[in-house]
Amino acid sequence: MTTEPTVLTETEPTLAAVDESVFYFANELEYSRLYSQRYDGSDLKLIVDAYVYRVQQVGNSVYYLDYDNLCVYHIPTGKASVLIENVFDYTIDGNHLVYYLDMEEV
Repeated sequence: MTTEPTVLTETEPTLAAVDESVFYFANELEYSRLYSQRYDGSDLKLIVDAYVYRVQQVGNSVYYLDYDNLCVYHIPTGKASVLIENVFDYTIDGNHLVYYLDMEEV
């Protein structure tokens, strides 16, 4: 099955500028939950209380896999949501989101 890549666009209005001194990651010391932290090591915060992996920030959005769901966390609004279910893997190429479906689950 071939599909066109999804073009990444802002789906919600930007409420505030993204703090470039903060990064997002799957904290393996906390069961791979989504956390944010300042580059200086301060201000560690739990963002999403779920097992996440393949975390990638693009602009003011953080993309990650939650088991077989491709999810997004919108930084300015603080909202997380499932974009696509039954995803095996994904990548971001420029402003295109390319994802791979698990055909056994579809």
